[in-house]
Amino acid sequence: MTIQMDKIIIAIERSKFNYLYKYNICTVSTVNIIEYSFSQLLEVYKSNLSDAASIIEQALPIFECEHEIILLEVEPSEVSDNLKFRFNAVKRIIPLNELAKELLQSKLNSDFKYATAIPEDLYEAIFALREDKLRSNSALSVLSCFNLPTPADPFIDLVKQTTRRLIFDEPIPKGSGTIDFLLEFNTTPSDIPSGNIEGLMKIICVGMLKVTGNVDKLRLSPLFNLLLDNVDLLNQGSLLDCYQKFKTISNDNWNKVEKLEATLASSEIDADILLLLFLFISFKKEMQRNNFDLKSISFDINEIKLIYSKELSQALYLVGYVLSMGALHESIYRLSFSPLFGIEKED
Repeated sequence: MTIQMDKIIIAIERSKFNYLYKYNICTVSTVNIIEYSFSQLLEVYKSNLSDAASIIEQALPIFECEHEIILLEVEPSEVSDNLKFRFNAVKRIIPLNELAKELLQSKLNSDFKYATAIPEDLYEAIFALREDKLRSNSALSVLSCFNLPTPADPFIDLVKQTTRRLIFDEPIPKGSGTIDFLLEFNTTPSDIPSGNIEGLMKIICVGMLKVTGNVDKLRLSPLFNLLLDNVDLLNQGSLLDCYQKFKTISNDNWNKVEKLEATLASSEIDADILLLLFLFISFKKEMQRNNFDLKSISFDINEIKLIYSKELSQALYLVGYVLSMGALHESIYRLSFSPLFGIEKED
């Protein structure tokens, strides 16, 4: 029995389409089949963009560039029970967006028939869904490597919304929260010494960005100078040692810390905001120095989780979500003892 519909859409990799064209046979999975014609799918899009985006995203194979995936409008009667079809079953190609259409037309046979590209706002919604799926998987995998709990939903939603702005290179809107400025801040002012203290001083920078939009007056910050006076003390030992010493210094100089903490406070973050930022900044810096190897921060993680598991989970979730599997995949596989690496878990 063949598939009984007016038209269907099949999502496949461009490389797979090349084999279909060359060898006249292709086998797909039910996951890659969209049970709508393109005109029907556009009607769904007009009434509910989110529904249309979800329908398409679920059918797409993994891809990095939009021209690597092709949507084919196919005659369903020519798809067999075991989901095989031939080249003549394909009626037209549906590009994911205009850029994909241009690239496909330059790479494939110039006589192929194309539909109009998927509308740009629909493609952006599809891409956002796919990015969230991949990044969430990365973040949860990082937590799993260290047996840490998943942060609460408000924090996860906050990370998702904030990272979306970075993905689409959107400007930070007025009144944005601390995590927006944390992720936007990606430089090291020359006034900041290296070592554990760097993470603490960058927290001041995030606060200044949130209030003034720049860090031009970092040197004038009383807290910056307080930390600078204690640079040798703070740079001794682990990240946990550093933060505990910072808390002691803060308690003795609360007037220099109180305003920063109030500036950075967020209703979505039920945790020590200063510690969260310190851990994220420090972890990200260390991993970038070590080819994104999670083992480079494992000592600090195992030490910190005995005392500050909530903040640690939030910081690592943020690290995993922001850096994503593209950067972290090998490190995650090794720490999770993937059989293909031949690594056995110690008892």
